[in-house]
Amino acid sequence: MNRIILKKEIKAKYPVEGISLVNLEDEIEYKSSSEGMYATGSIKISGEYYKGVRNSKFLDEIDVDIFAPFDDLSSRNELHINIIDFDYKINEDMLLFEVILDVDGLKEMNKS
Repeated sequence: MNRIILKKEIKAKYPVEGISLVNLEDEIEYKSSSEGMYATGSIKISGEYYKGVRNSKFLDEIDVDIFAPFDDLSSRNELHINIIDFDYKINEDMLLFEVILDVDGLKEMNKS
């Protein structure tokens, strides 16, 4: 399984105690070139955080730009990116996100 971890820092309006909602949505396009496949676009991160009874919304995105040569693909035009998980940390007024992507369609590489 081929995984990629993308990171994003989002500045909050005030110190954060917790997050009550997180939504991830991918807007990725796939294009073929003479050398391989491209997956480009973005992953939108939205949700709500709170401090006490005060809630605020956030919205940001992570750019995605992945290239796979045809030699690395198990089948031509078979590259696909899936969001499989995410994690976050709160640091004062910063939300630190890690989004884990699974890259389908790549050949298994020998790890020696």
